[in-house]
Amino acid sequence: MANYQAFSASVQGAAHVKKNIVMQDASGKFENEKVKLIAVSDGHGDSSCFRSDRGSRLIVEVGIEELKAFADEMDGKEGELEETKNREIRVRQLIQRIITRWNIEVEKDLENDPVTEEEYQLCSNEAIRESYIKGMNQNGMYGATFLAVLATKNYILALHQGDGRCLMMDQNGQVTYPVPWDDRCYGRNTTSICNRDAAESTRYYYLKTDEKNCPAAVFLSSDGIEDSYRTLELSQCFYRDVCEKLVLDGVESTTKWLLEGELSQVSLEGSGDDMSVAGVADTELVKLLLPLMKKKCDQMACEERARKAKEHLDSMQGKRNYLKKRYDEALEQQKKITDMRVNEAALEAEKARKLNLYEQLEKAASQLRLVEETLKKLRIHKNNYENIEAEYKECEKTIQMMEKGEEAKSQIVQELNQISKEYQEYEERYQRYQKQYDDAMAEADKLKNEQKPTDETELEAQEVKEQESKESESKEQEKAVEECADEVHEEPEKENVDIKTFDEKEASSSISVKEEDEKKIALQKVAIDDYIKDTQM
Repeated sequence: MANYQAFSASVQGAAHVKKNIVMQDASGKFENEKVKLIAVSDGHGDSSCFRSDRGSRLIVEVGIEELKAFADEMDGKEGELEETKNREIRVRQLIQRIITRWNIEVEKDLENDPVTEEEYQLCSNEAIRESYIKGMNQNGMYGATFLAVLATKNYILALHQGDGRCLMMDQNGQVTYPVPWDDRCYGRNTTSICNRDAAESTRYYYLKTDEKNCPAAVFLSSDGIEDSYRTLELSQCFYRDVCEKLVLDGVESTTKWLLEGELSQVSLEGSGDDMSVAGVADTELVKLLLPLMKKKCDQMACEERARKAKEHLDSMQGKRNYLKKRYDEALEQQKKITDMRVNEAALEAEKARKLNLYEQLEKAASQLRLVEETLKKLRIHKNNYENIEAEYKECEKTIQMMEKGEEAKSQIVQELNQISKEYQEYEERYQRYQKQYDDAMAEADKLKNEQKPTDETELEAQEVKEQESKESESKEQEKAVEECADEVHEEPEKENVDIKTFDEKEASSSISVKEEDEKKIALQKVAIDDYIKDTQM
């Protein structure tokens, strides 16, 4: 294995210092004779990830521990990693263990330090906040990215979840970014270890190493460093400075240099975000590459200065063209003034013409004001006319309705008088018929009470007489009913009623039996009731 040395450093970003936001980045390292380990994590700055500083710290600790265990497990079995299928299985199992361990540590942290109401209020997304309160997807509070490198004498393994960069420099000074990029990471968007597909979407890079195929250095960084430079290539100048510092001063001095000034300065002049960088480097190999790296960085620096100078020149050229245009306009104006010959008479004539035009203008303005006032009055008169016309039409309509109402009222009065007259006539007739009916009923009751047979002989005689006089009595009863009907009503009777007058009933009461009297009384009631009904219809 190359003579690698490991380092890591993280500082709070300039913007976070200004806003009093806790540092959300974390980094770490581990090294012994067999392995060199580095890890970097960038906690998400979204308000829903209000414990991302804890999440980044936990993933760095868990990642280093699991990578150490993986290196121990694969010690002497490195050949299994050379076969693609076995390597895929082994590495995916490693990634799954890291993500699972991280989620377990998150749950422990929530148990030991439950989320307070003040922390919940830090989440601006109401839906996410409610899900946290209900105990769902609470690992989202700890969301962060994760980058790690494991270097042994036989292989190098790099893991990457989210944004940030993994930079590798070979022995020829060629710089590459070996871990495949996730297109979902762009701008301020990134994948995370808190995602449900975190294990599946984590990318990795494997390199079998030997003396000839051994990188000079491998660096990890959070996106704060990359975002501090205009292009990804320009950010390589930062790593050249780090390499130079490692060669000249060693790991401890380089780490101190990064923590105490360099990273903070890059943040201040660049993105303002938290800064994290970690690396493993063979200082002997890097030392050989410094002249080439310096030359390349100097070239990029010159190109950048040339670009800035070109931008400045273009800006100055635009300003120069603007000033030149104004200068030419001033010269043209000066030439016109110089060539102008002032004619006093013409000047006086123009002044007089101006005065005359001013007087005409004032007169026209006065006439215009008069016309406007007249027009205003006409508008008022027009509105009054329209209002009066509307009232007139409404009044006309009302009169027509009232006239129609008088006619209808007169007709109703006539009909009412006619009905009243008819009602009075029928009322008089009804009262007369009612009186006759009451008298007849009283007389019938009287006859009923007086008819009591004295003895059986008398009854037998009455029966004989009744048989003899049945026919004559029937005729007399019919005649009595006809005379009564002609007396109370002039209209022809609707049906023949078998009834006697009151005088005839008295004459025949002495010779009729009790049953015959009751029959006669019933017939009288029926005849009178039918007659009254006929008269009321």
